[in-house]
Amino acid sequence: MIMNKAGGLVLLLGCLIGTAGTAENGDETLAPEQFSAPNEGLPQASQAPAIFVSEANTHIQSQQFQQALADIEAALTLAPGNSEYRFLRCLLKERLGEPLSLAKTCYTQVVDQLSQGGDNLCETNINCVAADLMAEASQAERRKQRFLALPASAVESEMRHYVLDGFDRDEYLNTILPQ
Repeated sequence: MIMNKAGGLVLLLGCLIGTAGTAENGDETLAPEQFSAPNEGLPQASQAPAIFVSEANTHIQSQQFQQALADIEAALTLAPGNSEYRFLRCLLKERLGEPLSLAKTCYTQVVDQLSQGGDNLCETNINCVAADLMAEASQAERRKQRFLALPASAVESEMRHYVLDGFDRDEYLNTILPQ
């Protein structure tokens, strides 16, 4: 399989905002086609965060980042423990001009959340590794190398290397959220 860096980063964004299944923190997510709206079109409470994230994704695709941030904030109000939503919020805030020091603090908070239960949990999660690299934390490079050394299928390994080898935070942000 041949994948360019943008393809790998777009794939990671898909991991960030969720598809049908279970997020890494155990929160259920739904694909848009799985939304069912009982009671005159109102979503069930468990589906509401996924609906907001779907709207955020639509806004991201049209580069309406302020609206996407509002949608992610709404999703986080309903699912405050979802680290993938938090990571996307950090990316959106940085894209919208949040000072770098505050953006790095945001990414560090994502890493801390994903590391709950042990530092090794973060070293097995590409979103945690990427957040650590975005925070430019002192242990980020070590964590990245440990993650890249983990066993993975050929396809997964290729995707990991395309996303993380030569990681550049500005390039990553511009690929996920182009200006």
